[in-house]
Amino acid sequence: MVLLVGLGFMTLLLYLGGVYKVTGGILVPYFMLFVAFEQWAGAVTLFYPTELYPTPVRALGKDLLLKLVELHQYLAYFTFQY
Repeated sequence: MVLLVGLGFMTLLLYLGGVYKVTGGILVPYFMLFVAFEQWAGAVTLFYPTELYPTPVRALGKDLLLKLVELHQYLAYFTFQY
């Protein structure tokens, strides 16, 4: 539930930033608020998986995702050359 609240606030801030032009003196507090909620959601996703899954399962998932990112980088480089 905590994760959903943090991600919901981040989504709201991104939506408002897209609809209204955020400039000037409000830009720094706006960014600080977004980063605060980003860290809140990041902390929740950092600590919960360590309690839910054993270390070998987490390591396998991390390795598979890193290989997927690496494959995506190669595909993006060769597909979208300028």
